[in-house]
Amino acid sequence: TAVKADFAAMRLDAQWLASRGDLPAAKARWDAFLAALPKDQMTMAYVSSYREFLAGFNDFEGAKAMLERFRPIQTSEGAEIDRELGDLCFARGDWACAQTHYEAALRAASKDEGNRLRFRILEATLNAKQFDKAAEQIEAATRAGVPDDLQFLLLKAETASGRNDKVAARRFLDMAIAREPNAPIGFYKRAEFLVGQMQGTPRAKGPDDPVLQPLRDA
Repeated sequence: TAVKADFAAMRLDAQWLASRGDLPAAKARWDAFLAALPKDQMTMAYVSSYREFLAGFNDFEGAKAMLERFRPIQTSEGAEIDRELGDLCFARGDWACAQTHYEAALRAASKDEGNRLRFRILEATLNAKQFDKAAEQIEAATRAGVPDDLQFLLLKAETASGRNDKVAARRFLDMAIAREPNAPIGFYKRAEFLVGQMQGTPRAKGPDDPVLQPLRDA
């Protein structure tokens, strides 16, 4: 359509301007395009693309301000702006900010497809090394009926490891592999955990050294 063609041309122009160091001119192109869009054609896809563009040029504050400007188009069912703000903060490594916006989205959204919001909140909490808080979030998620799928079990393992409960961490890793035996991530996470457990042990003298037995058992 004409709108899609205009969008593609605008985005190329904005990319060229920003790559030359003229981010204000690039943002002006974006803003003019969005302002000219008919209301019935204004979608979150454009807003999300603009957010990715600004974040790509490290304009996180500009992206945050832009998202807040478009908050009126957020639906109560999707909580799209809070999701976008959560993703922006997560990409920036601002874990508290990410938690705040994901939690707001979880409260507002009519459903959490695939428990994505709950898991992102938990990931942000773990990245902030707030392991006791993560354990509380896991309990809340379990009470809410979140099933023990591969991702939830790996998050449980990381939480247990962070709380220095190595027995529980290994149990959750084993459960994750049993649940999805064809998923490489489970084996990778268990091997990573075992390597961490071996820190401080004597250096192996060869491939058959008993020191390496935990890795062979993984």
